[in-house]
Amino acid sequence: LLAAQANLGLRRAKQCEDFLALASWLAMKEPVLTSNVMKSQLSRLYGQLYAFQGKQREALNAFAEDVYYCSLEYGPEDVRSSVGYYNMGRVFGGMEDNKKATACNDMVARVW
Repeated sequence: LLAAQANLGLRRAKQCEDFLALASWLAMKEPVLTSNVMKSQLSRLYGQLYAFQGKQREALNAFAEDVYYCSLEYGPEDVRSSVGYYNMGRVFGGMEDNKKATACNDMVARVW
């Protein structure tokens, strides 16, 4: 996951996608060893990659999974879960869906 994150930070989408695919494969191969936190991080990175690539729907789905897994671990109103809401708000804002962007940002503000 760190290699995927580093490549995303360097704006190398293909390399990021390759590392995420490897991490996903490992998670599917060993589901018992894959925690909700790991699933959350994996989903968050996929969301960031998709947002970078302009794939808004895929990004929203990935960020929703991030919130889901983070909520299972910490609760839906935990600061760590709010990152997913924030990311969803950014994507909705980019899609000019201000009502949904505001709802996500309101959730972030309520949590903090």
